[in-house]
Amino acid sequence: MVNTTPTLEDRAITKTEEESIREAKLKLDELMKGNSRMKIYLGNVEFAVQLKRTFTDYEEYRAYHLLANSSPLNCKKFDFPGDHSVLNYINEQYQNFK
Repeated sequence: MVNTTPTLEDRAITKTEEESIREAKLKLDELMKGNSRMKIYLGNVEFAVQLKRTFTDYEEYRAYHLLANSSPLNCKKFDFPGDHSVLNYINEQYQNFK
């Protein structure tokens, strides 16, 4: 699978990306306080597993670490393309469960 996401060598992390991560984190935190938190958690796990199966370099994406609630180390990429976008997934979850 060809990946067209720019790497850190191609660009610097922008403030907009930092703001996007921060906003998505706040949404996830809010969702996990609601009555549907188990359903959301299971959906997050399922989406993360799907990403791991699709992208061999999944650990290089900052957005993956946000979803998996893990610590990013030297991530070279920001978010997955298209239907695999973690930020889009979180926004959809937020719209569906808020």
